[in-house]
Amino acid sequence: MQAPRSELALQIKGMDCANCALTLERGVARLEGVEHVQVNFTTATLEAVGSLDPEAIVARVHALGYQVADGDAKAAANGPREARQMPGGVAGFVSYLWQDRATAVALAGAALLLLSLPLTLADATPALTWSLERCTS
Repeated sequence: MQAPRSELALQIKGMDCANCALTLERGVARLEGVEHVQVNFTTATLEAVGSLDPEAIVARVHALGYQVADGDAKAAANGPREARQMPGGVAGFVSYLWQDRATAVALAGAALLLLSLPLTLADATPALTWSLERCTS
């Protein structure tokens, strides 16, 4: 008996490049019942359509050397779910960047540097004024 046609969306961890996405896409596409699979490296998502066995897809992802986000692995074991909508625009981009700890730390550091810039310029203003007065005299 074949499972009913459904859709599955998983968050994938461990992809380093577009070739990783292609490897996952080809590997999952070979599974029985998978009609269409699309892996997006940028958003780290895997979307599959067909008469799917979610446990088989998660097992194939692990066999290929990648991980499925914890919440997604549990949801996949309980059966297919609707594809999750990611926010678009700037909000979506920022939420994507905050997912990775190293990127989040780098963004926090950049924000602190930007916040300190006005203080640095305000502190340097008297020295610049003195230099300009000295040059014009």
